[in-house]
Amino acid sequence: EEEEGGGGEEEEEEEEEEEEEEEEEEEEEEEKKKKKKKKKKKKKKRKKKKKRP
Repeated sequence: EEEEGGGGEEEEEEEEEEEEEEEEEEEEEEEKKKKKKKKKKKKKKRKKKKKRP
């Protein structure tokens, strides 16, 4: 991974991860409603890199 811009980038990523966690929770609730007999697999967190000009 490339380290650019010091520490400001990490803070942005943390905020994005929190948003992703909320999305995952919503998806899990939807799956429960469908009553799928699948074992719950934890989604791997994808770190979105913001493209800077």
